[in-house]
Amino acid sequence: SSSSSSSSSSSSSSSSSSSTAPYDLSYEFTSFSTYDPVAAADFCVKYLNASMLSPEQFLTHKQVNDSAIVRGLRFMYANGTSSHDMYFIHDPSKPTGPMAVSDYNQYLHKLHRFDIQETWDWYMDWHFAFSVDDLDAVVDRFIRDGVPFVTRSSSFYVEIPYGITFQFLASDWAETIWSESFNFCRHTDGTGEVTGKTQPLTLPGALPLPDVPPPIPELPPSHHSFFSTDAITAANFTLRTTSATRYDMSGVFQDTHRYGDGRCAQLEWLSFSDGFQVHFVEQFHKHEGDQTVSQTEDYLTSLPGRNSMTGPLDAYTDFRIGFSVGKTSAAAGGDGGAGLDGGSGGGGGGGGGGG
Repeated sequence: SSSSSSSSSSSSSSSSSSSTAPYDLSYEFTSFSTYDPVAAADFCVKYLNASMLSPEQFLTHKQVNDSAIVRGLRFMYANGTSSHDMYFIHDPSKPTGPMAVSDYNQYLHKLHRFDIQETWDWYMDWHFAFSVDDLDAVVDRFIRDGVPFVTRSSSFYVEIPYGITFQFLASDWAETIWSESFNFCRHTDGTGEVTGKTQPLTLPGALPLPDVPPPIPELPPSHHSFFSTDAITAANFTLRTTSATRYDMSGVFQDTHRYGDGRCAQLEWLSFSDGFQVHFVEQFHKHEGDQTVSQTEDYLTSLPGRNSMTGPLDAYTDFRIGFSVGKTSAAAGGDGGAGLDGGSGGGGGGGGGGG
């Protein structure tokens, strides 16, 4: 989506634009580097009805070190005719620099406060989002098991073990939990001391829940969000190097994402032809903890091999989104069959952005 800032002359027009790339990217998978792939995968199977893949079915991580642990999952949607994958990997053979991936995972796990509605940290803007027809059917099991989550607009966010954030986004607000619009102008410090205590998100009359949980609905992909200290530059780079186009943000800037137009945050959303989006979120008022987003970006971009992306890649490159590549009608030849791993490890933005 194109988020052009009303106050920034460097941002491009907010109207949708056409891609001139000679190829077309289609979203296929997201990969997360984590010290506990088993716990992350088990969570998705239990709460999200994901199907575990055998290594022969993997779209990525097909040739890994013997010491690596990989779990691949598949989400079916469109009545079983389409799918997208999720991968969790721990590969101790890959370099990380002085900050191990496990240290980064634990930092995010300790920083995130999904038990407090009134706070939000900037790192939570690095998340994967599912599109959902029925929010209540998804959140039901989290309520039953006491899994904490926070809500914004017609969506909620939950932590996947460990430090990984998922968003579930619907067109309609839920009936069992209350929510609020994104509040980009609200300053957060990680304590949520607006209320002094945790306020339950369940609405009056929502409890008790039915004896039998509802079926878990299909979970097609919506977008991947990345935090960024320069959302405009990140978006423009992606527009130059991929088949992404700008999404017209004028509507959401007047509704759910007010003040994300460069006044209290800078949002940049991009769309691909299959409907999948990439978001970049630059927050101005959100908690970051002891390690700032800027420091994290500097750390990742300074890792050996990042300039050329050659040689033994570091473990943080296992944070990525993957696309299949097909040639457009403007390109010579038939459909392409190559795969592309897009996105950078660890650094991200906001699936819509939180507040």
